[in-house]
Amino acid sequence: MEVSLQAGRVVGEHWRLRGRLSVEGTSRYWEAEELHTGEHVVIEFSSADFADRAAKLRFSRETRLLTSFRSSYVVRTLHRGLVRDDLAFAVTELLRGEDLSRLLAREEALQLAE
Repeated sequence: MEVSLQAGRVVGEHWRLRGRLSVEGTSRYWEAEELHTGEHVVIEFSSADFADRAAKLRFSRETRLLTSFRSSYVVRTLHRGLVRDDLAFAVTELLRGEDLSRLLAREEALQLAE
């Protein structure tokens, strides 16, 4: 059964979906607002085949690693969880600015400082 993702839905008791940002492969990205602080975040919903135990374990390992990783060059992963057994999600900080794919399409080359 497909989980209905729509603006206004509360996920994980902490985040209210505001609007869909993009769809990439088996992931859907939504902007959301943390209910207590008002902080805007991104929630990635993975609709990979979670009936497959290996896919579920892989997502769990990847998100656990990303949650523990700290670098000023990598977006922070704040939380991970399941909406249901077949729809996992990861919450990351929301970065504002130009999309990298658009920048690369417009520029011939990027300088190291960029």
